Amino acid sequence: AGPAESGKTTLLASLYAQFHSGMFGEYLFAASQTLVGFEKRCHLARRSSGRDAPDTERTRRTDRSETQPMLHLAVRKIGTACSCDLLFTDIYGEAFRLAADSTEDCRRLGVLHRADHVAVLIDGKKLVSLPHRQEAFTSAESLIRSCLDAGMMDKSSQVQILLSKWDLVLPALGDSRTNDFIDGKKAGKTPYSGVFPL
Repeated sequence: AGPAESGKTTLLASLYAQFHSGMFGEYLFAASQTLVGFEKRCHLARRSSGRDAPDTERTRRTDRSETQPMLHLAVRKIGTACSCDLLFTDIYGEAFRLAADSTEDCRRLGVLHRADHVAVLIDGKKLVSLPHRQEAFTSAESLIRSCLDAGMMDKSSQVQILLSKWDLVLPALGDSRTNDFIDGKKAGKTPYSGVFPL
């Protein structure tokens, strides 16, 4: 979950692409019922796309609010015979902005209520920009508050806050203002417990 261009689709494509090099962590690729969907999301980041710089196609807005695209990935932990099926959403960012602003729109994202885990992305590019850094956290905070108010999440929900575009954040960590800002957020000045870089 996250606003437009925060890196949601890129994250999904990157997870899938990791398995092209072999195992990822302690896991191996086992299967996928949505290989074409993953390949489409990876295409613009490959040389075969003919682009000078890697990119990810933005998720298209769907006409029906109940349409929530899913991607399937089965993985198997090394040393085990059983695989684990994972389903990921790939919902356009504007839907999450609307959900953050309205509990009614939030309730339309029924997948949030059914999810075992919810990852909320904070845009690292905005984080390192002085005029936009507060907005980066506020959008995540507003979405989580709206989900709680709409009953889409509760105290038992498994929520992870992910900081995307770490390659842009890392050089800025030498700036004391950036460090102080991130440390302040991690220290509990937000309703969530921590920021974890990708």
